[in-house]
Amino acid sequence: MIPALDKDSFLQKFHTLLARGTRSVTRSWLALLNVVFAISSNIMASTSPTQELAEVSEKYYHRALTLVMPSIIEKSNFQNLQLLALMGSYLQGTRHSTQAWTFHGLAVKSALELGLHTPEASKNLPPLEREMRKRCWYWILINDRILSANFGRPCMISATTKALELPNSISSSSQKSNGPSLLADAGVSMLNAVITLTEVMSNAVATLYGSNSGCSTAVATQDIICGIVRLTCELEDWKKALPDNLYIMTAQTVFFNEKEPLELQRARVLLTIRYLGVRILVLRPILREFLEYSTSDGGNPNKVVLLRSLGVPFLRDCVDSCVEVASMVEAILRVFRSGNEIMGAWWFSAYYTFNASLVIMGVLIVCKSSSYESCFSPETIKDMYATVNRAICVLQELDNGNVMIRKCREHLIILLQRYSSRAPESALYFAGGQRESYDFGASMQNREPFSFPGALSGIDLMAQGNPSGSTFDFDLGAGMLDGSTVGSWI
Repeated sequence: MIPALDKDSFLQKFHTLLARGTRSVTRSWLALLNVVFAISSNIMASTSPTQELAEVSEKYYHRALTLVMPSIIEKSNFQNLQLLALMGSYLQGTRHSTQAWTFHGLAVKSALELGLHTPEASKNLPPLEREMRKRCWYWILINDRILSANFGRPCMISATTKALELPNSISSSSQKSNGPSLLADAGVSMLNAVITLTEVMSNAVATLYGSNSGCSTAVATQDIICGIVRLTCELEDWKKALPDNLYIMTAQTVFFNEKEPLELQRARVLLTIRYLGVRILVLRPILREFLEYSTSDGGNPNKVVLLRSLGVPFLRDCVDSCVEVASMVEAILRVFRSGNEIMGAWWFSAYYTFNASLVIMGVLIVCKSSSYESCFSPETIKDMYATVNRAICVLQELDNGNVMIRKCREHLIILLQRYSSRAPESALYFAGGQRESYDFGASMQNREPFSFPGALSGIDLMAQGNPSGSTFDFDLGAGMLDGSTVGSWI
């Protein structure tokens, strides 16, 4: 979760603080401590924090800001850089998630000024400091790629920036006395797996989404298919290279194992969710090709043949990945209900569930086309519809008063209503065989515009994302799908 902080060094300073008081540490380190407390308060459960916990978390965060402003903006040093990266990571799981981009920009500026991107700037430093600078650089690089996909904006760090060697295990005093640390090695393996997976994601955004540049340059369908083939092969190579104790799970294999370290179980679950998200990102452009084709606009019949022969298998793979996301999050919540917590980053569960649901809704729209209605069986279509219903149930369980999750759920209800032409007074779905009912009028009364990330969240199914970061008020003709396309299918 926090790769740029060395546990032993951090705990040593913490014990010094307890023994000697606040004058024994710097203000920036006190700010680091407060942000760690803020993150901890935000991930205490697999569901979003209660209002009380969210307020405690924000209190720690604002206390950290008070301790270091304005020096955190004016001075570039390694501790300030750690703090900026921490704050950016914290904000991604709060109602202020759009501010993460601001702190990330400051972190990139500081990292480049300190030379973290080049081994030359660190070659004369002690091994521990050199390793932590490397980890911090990769942490910022990961955030850069993820936020680029989240917000539909170009990356701040160029892909041509010279890469450092991957992080290594840190030999601390405790590890020397107790032998090799399984958890420490697994933590490094997890970090390296995320780094290499993020590289595949970056390649996908560059190849299939035009690097989120906002340019409307058309890409031929066959080129998109070739890009998907190459990137799916990269994902398979990535899976094969994972160490034995880190592997991609299925929803059926998610359970709490008392005989295994909890940290290792959490790492596998989080890595699986990240992998499924990247896989959907890779496969989703083929959905755009299906949605953009319209026989009423004099579409090219050769494109239909190409999509039916080569595109449909990718579309089915994409649906399978979306269904697996919903099933994984259901399994995470099932474990949580049993009294164990194997994924505290609840916003990941919310983001990927919402993303998967929107992609499935796009496929359901495709199935209404006379050109493609036979590509999916009625049973498969029914299962896709049921998966969106399950996603609504999942989002409800994730929600402990979180505005973002509530709006995600409400927008899915709107989509289901418009797709199925149900009565506007209520939206119905099934949860474990029990029929649930929502008062649609009450839940949507005076609703505010909804701001949510672009490429990774899946709102913009048709384009590269929202370069301007503008507010998204859910409308089938704005943001998610082109209005004329939706009008032709629904």
